[in-house]
Amino acid sequence: MTVALAQGSRCPARRLTQRHLDLKNDFYEEVRARGQVPDSEARLRRQVVKLKELRARDKELRQLSADRQGLGQVVNQLVLENSPSPRDGSTLCPLWPVPTSG
Repeated sequence: MTVALAQGSRCPARRLTQRHLDLKNDFYEEVRARGQVPDSEARLRRQVVKLKELRARDKELRQLSADRQGLGQVVNQLVLENSPSPRDGSTLCPLWPVPTSG
């Protein structure tokens, strides 16, 4: 209907639906009645899926970062426990930087 109106008035369909929202709503109702999904809705659904995947990856990366810091502290502790104490009185330098609070 909207396309036919646009062709009859020699006006782009986009301009016609921007000025007459009732025509736009009628068009989308017809599309849904035919069992189709409008392109804009399909694009939004795809984008939502992508965003959910990115959120899951972000959560996984934060967990891996936290695990890495904990494992680094364990490695430093094991190195200190298993290495002989220096004879000259100097202190050992940890292999992994220990995060400081603050």
